[in-house]
Amino acid sequence: MMKPLEAIKKGLNILKEQTHKRKTKLKADLQVKKKLSEEDEQWLDGEGNLMDEERVVDLLERASDYERSLAQLDSKDKSVIQKLHDLANASSNGPGKKHKRSLS
Repeated sequence: MMKPLEAIKKGLNILKEQTHKRKTKLKADLQVKKKLSEEDEQWLDGEGNLMDEERVVDLLERASDYERSLAQLDSKDKSVIQKLHDLANASSNGPGKKHKRSLS
């Protein structure tokens, strides 16, 4: 089983991969002064903005006591950690890792 810090770092990497393509396209559009849709702007400010995730992972990486630092996080940061854990767990149980059921 993965250590908690490894799991959230894996979750962050998955999230970065998921957002990279869209973020790159939108940044290129902005550079050529193309107007973004309201939906794209909201995505960049929300789901596409990984500052909270990166900040929390960095904080926990630098902590001398992971469990104590985790306990001191506010509810928003704890929900970020939960989201990253869920992403890491989903990828561990994703395609190719499913157990086959016997049909007996």
